[in-house]
Amino acid sequence: MSSSIRTSLRAWSVLLATTGSFAAGCSSGTTNTDPGVIALSITPTSATIQQGASAPVAATLTRSGSFTGIVNLTVTGAPTGVTAVVSNVQTTGAVTTATVTINVDAATTPGAYPLVVHGNGTGVTEATANFALTVTALPSSYSLSLSAAALSIPQGGNAPTTTVTITRVNFTGAVTLGVTGLPANVTAAFVPAAPTTNTSVLTLTVGAAAALGNTNLVVTGTTTTAGNQNTPLTLTVAPAGNFSLTTTPASSVGVTQGTNVPVTVNIVRTGGNASDVALTAAGTLPTGLTLAFLPTSTTTNASVLTVTAAVGTAVGSYPIVIHGNTAGLAEQVVNLTINVVAPSGINIDVDVSACSVSDRPAWVALQDGSAAAPWTVVTPVANVYHFTIAQSTGGVAYVHLGNGTSTLNIYHLALSETGLYPHTFCPAIPPGITVNGTAANLATNFVGTINFGGATKTVLADGAFQITGAKSGVNDVVAYMKPAGGVGTADRGFINRGLNPGDNGSLGTVDFTGANSFAAISSGATVSGGVGGETLSQAMRYYTGTGANACTGASLYGGLQFTGSSFTVYGVPAANQVATDFHSIFLSVTNGTATSRQLQEDFQGLTARTASPFVLPSLLPTPTMATATAPYKRLDLSVTLAPEFNSSASVIQVDQTTPGRDIFLSLTPGYINGGTAAFLVPDFSALAGWNNAWAPAGADQIQWILTGVGTTLSACQDGHRFVASSRSGTN
Repeated sequence: MSSSIRTSLRAWSVLLATTGSFAAGCSSGTTNTDPGVIALSITPTSATIQQGASAPVAATLTRSGSFTGIVNLTVTGAPTGVTAVVSNVQTTGAVTTATVTINVDAATTPGAYPLVVHGNGTGVTEATANFALTVTALPSSYSLSLSAAALSIPQGGNAPTTTVTITRVNFTGAVTLGVTGLPANVTAAFVPAAPTTNTSVLTLTVGAAAALGNTNLVVTGTTTTAGNQNTPLTLTVAPAGNFSLTTTPASSVGVTQGTNVPVTVNIVRTGGNASDVALTAAGTLPTGLTLAFLPTSTTTNASVLTVTAAVGTAVGSYPIVIHGNTAGLAEQVVNLTINVVAPSGINIDVDVSACSVSDRPAWVALQDGSAAAPWTVVTPVANVYHFTIAQSTGGVAYVHLGNGTSTLNIYHLALSETGLYPHTFCPAIPPGITVNGTAANLATNFVGTINFGGATKTVLADGAFQITGAKSGVNDVVAYMKPAGGVGTADRGFINRGLNPGDNGSLGTVDFTGANSFAAISSGATVSGGVGGETLSQAMRYYTGTGANACTGASLYGGLQFTGSSFTVYGVPAANQVATDFHSIFLSVTNGTATSRQLQEDFQGLTARTASPFVLPSLLPTPTMATATAPYKRLDLSVTLAPEFNSSASVIQVDQTTPGRDIFLSLTPGYINGGTAAFLVPDFSALAGWNNAWAPAGADQIQWILTGVGTTLSACQDGHRFVASSRSGTN
């Protein structure tokens, strides 16, 4: 008998003896001369087991009399490769059971084997049970595998090849190999074609006229006794010939901070190559330097790489590698060095001629350089202020006067950002149009919001409505119906696209249950980054339109407060959307008057945002502050902003003692350039035309509001993100 069977069964007998399940009880002071009897039975008493398989046998030991010793179970007659494992041992009661699993190794010789299960204990007669084991051979079978499950072969070629491996089980016959799914002008050959060995080499020959692209093939095996098998193979027919890459300009290109330059990537084709070449670029780029191919892949001979250096991009040389890839051919590369340079001096003309006299600045000054540079008063010629900034940074300050009020505006910016400053004040505003319509089937106690051309009308009941100030041209009607107290599952929407009614024209009927209407959908969402004591609210806008009126916003709902981090958003089903439609959620978070934060994110489909929450912008740190009281109150705030506030930073200073003497001071990201944002109100008292009364007096109390703003991508794109964070205080 095999040692493994003896070991398994002995362990079972020891377990039973240890628990006392095989020991009969004895009365104190009484002599029991009955030696006891054990009986052993198994179910089933025979089994046919295939090589590599197993079968359970239930063993039952019945005890009677006074026997209290250990019972050892053994098995005799097992051939090599047969083992047994005991499990599910029952150890209580006069009748005890266990499961013996007979395991047959895959190499065990088939045949009939009479086994005997023995139960032995000291002082008791042995009990036995016979078990007839029949071992049968595995059926003949095989499987197929490939050394390469995907082949890329150019037109007119036949390499590379792949090796077919045949894994056999009790089978030595021939396997006839074949390929199904071959496209036109592609043939297959196996060597050998019907192997009795374990391998064969498959060669696919691709004709010059074979169509480019991918084809899913199947390698098949056919036998007379072991059945049929198959395995998948992907064939990519690649273009003939080759290509290489060059750039115009060659080797290097310069780009000024705040600008972009085009680079032509030339695809030099040989041997009739007409493949679709995909272009990518790799290299270590500084923040603000971006690369974009148009197109990103092409069958033509060129693509334009636009190199953009944002304001504040670090000056320096940045090598990149442009990669070209197409199926079936080796990758091609070309090197290009991008040189980021600072802009030189620039002339700026600020035109206020379109403004009324009361809207024109009362005083304008220029700073050419950093915050320590002097300021120079600029006087207009024919209502145009002309000045030059020659340094890498500069500033513009001007005063607007009202009826007993004054506002001092100060802008600090990098030279490359002068385009951010308005060069024309009081531009003409295109007049809006008035449109009319009728609301229908607005549910009782529901509110309807009807949008057209960027203008909105709220309706509380069915009937006529009028929208004023809408953009002219082709626009979409976007309407939303919700309960007066919030939003819910009964919300409905309405979209009617491509209307051009003209001024005083009609939008027709906005029927909340008729054609062009739909039930709003909802989705769970979470927000992260909140802190205790904040008030949260959400609003949803929807952007539609094409051409000149693309990305026109429409209000669905707004001002809905919620608590905690979970909330529900509502919007337009995918079936009612087109490719240029986008949802835009706006989250507002306030903590009394001390801090506030805003987040806007654009996305097309309304999908669950529980696993990837909306992330609030960070809280602004409390700024360090110094105060000068002469010749007027001048605050000096300094703060380090998080990188997400990449658009602008500003401070509004509101005079609480003498209302109407306010200061607005703004810094652009290029001016800050990753360092500390320093908001210092300059001393203009020595400059011609300046009036100290335009600023708060030294003893006045000032409320200051510090704000950081950032954007990612532009509006109406998946991933567009706008953030703003504010902190306020008094001084």
